Amino acid sequence: MNKILKAFSLFVALGLAVSCAACDETPQPGPGPNPGTNPGTNPGTNPGTNPGTNPGTDPAEKALTYTGSTLAAATVGEAYSATVATATGATGISYALKSGSALPEGLKLAADGAISGTPTTAVAEASFTVTASASGYTSADATFKLTVEEGVDRITYNDFTADRGVAGAYYTAMLDKATGADNITYKVASDSSLPEGLTLLETGFIHGKVAQDGRQSFKVVASAEGYEDATASVLIIFGKSTAEGEGKISGHTNKTVTGAMVGKLYVGLPGEEGSFATATASNEASVTYRLADGETMPEGLELFPNGAVYGTPVKNGDTKVKITASAEGCAKEVTATITFKIVEPALPYDKTFTLEQAIVGTPYSASVKSTLAPEGLAITYKIAEGTSLPDGLTLSADGMIGGTPTASVKKRAFAVVASAAGYSDSTCNISIEVRDPEEVAQNGRLEAEYVNLIGKSGAGYSGAASDEQHVQASASASNGYFVGYTHQTGWNIEFKFKSSAAASGVKLEIQLLSELGAVTFTPKEFGILLNGKEVSYSSFAMEGTAGGWGAPKLFTVGNVDLNEGENSLVLIVRENTFMKGSSSGGPGIDFVQFTTTSTITWAPQKYNTNK
Repeated sequence: MNKILKAFSLFVALGLAVSCAACDETPQPGPGPNPGTNPGTNPGTNPGTNPGTNPGTDPAEKALTYTGSTLAAATVGEAYSATVATATGATGISYALKSGSALPEGLKLAADGAISGTPTTAVAEASFTVTASASGYTSADATFKLTVEEGVDRITYNDFTADRGVAGAYYTAMLDKATGADNITYKVASDSSLPEGLTLLETGFIHGKVAQDGRQSFKVVASAEGYEDATASVLIIFGKSTAEGEGKISGHTNKTVTGAMVGKLYVGLPGEEGSFATATASNEASVTYRLADGETMPEGLELFPNGAVYGTPVKNGDTKVKITASAEGCAKEVTATITFKIVEPALPYDKTFTLEQAIVGTPYSASVKSTLAPEGLAITYKIAEGTSLPDGLTLSADGMIGGTPTASVKKRAFAVVASAAGYSDSTCNISIEVRDPEEVAQNGRLEAEYVNLIGKSGAGYSGAASDEQHVQASASASNGYFVGYTHQTGWNIEFKFKSSAAASGVKLEIQLLSELGAVTFTPKEFGILLNGKEVSYSSFAMEGTAGGWGAPKLFTVGNVDLNEGENSLVLIVRENTFMKGSSSGGPGIDFVQFTTTSTITWAPQKYNTNK
């Protein structure tokens, strides 16, 4: 029976549709029949009101076409750009990373589909999904792949102008240094050539005599193993000689040349500090230097005609060498004794160390060994005279600090001297901090004098204070000390502590002193923040004599909530006129106290009271 009724209904519907199509009048939705309330029976006359039965004509159901791909590879440390704007089917398409997808670190995706940035980490193959969207269209996803390759090590070498020279006179110079690698060597580019008469060594030392004046340019390639070469264009300007007539040499006297070390390349150029080649000719001729008869340079060093000294000394000691200066047009030569003082190289040693923090009562070990010395070099270490380690620690000859600290120190600076055969001694300046261990705060009390005061500075009636100078002794204060000199807007201290469990309704008290006379602090003048949130209290009515500290007074702040684990209580002086307008007045702070069944622990800095 149901099948017969359904068939009859369908027959009637089809008949009505045919009948309507035969009419001359255009069907009118609205006042007559109500297609909006029965869209299922007349999809043809009102397609806009029934998207579900005719998706082909509703833009909201149109889908974008979007296909992923593998993008061009990126390189760590190099700027990168690519695009994922490849969806079709609409205009005004925007792109965004699908939730849960991420680009390689250092890259970002813009709404127009552009990927840009500088990758920071190599990735074998990153896969990420992008969603393409357009108004009135169903969004589409596409997955892309991107490889980030390890960066290519490159040398940086920029074009430069070398030292000027004089045509016909001997020329020496060190080319500008390339950067980006160690042990860089230099050579003339294959498509270039040096000015005639010049020679370039792989160290960058260039020397020789050029006959023609004018601007001379060439290209130099800087190379290092494992790095990509870099090329720079070099310009040298050679002027004309201005020598004229007869002259006299002056300025060539006995000198001592320092700076040369055994095993280290030494370059002493005329005109530079420490060079002996300072002679001049009154007729402006170029001065030439040569070894006097029978004289030799220290082994490993070479003297050039313009007075430049180049080479690597092979042994230490003082060597006296007679060197003669002459110049065109100057009839009289001048000979002087030059002492070359060659020393052992300084042992390579770091300039400074900051050691890991030590804890009182806990065994400690740290290395102060050189990280720069050649591997396998036998080095001995000792504490420099006039300096010392914190109590309980010692330094072994092999560069290890060990022991168990017995007292906390804010920051102990000491020096270590390193010695090795074939080297002169080197000294490293080292610092270490020794902290007190974490302990249970008895009765939940945290003494203000044991809070970290590093970097704090403030004022008082009797002057200014910084760091542990804020700690004042007082027989009436808890533990014999309190924190003063708080008269400064923004002055604050932080109590860092732990609670064994979360706790609510914990009673918080604070003991304060005043040297401001009878003043009343409210949250407007003195703030209390617990775990970043303002703690509300009514007021603290202080007693005392202006310019002198009154007796400590205990105030109840109120009930607070503690987190399990880490907690932070900050006390802060806010702008007020308690110091008669000279600065904002703050209270002396003795301690804060939490009354709770939870266990309060903290790491007091007891060195604040080591005076």
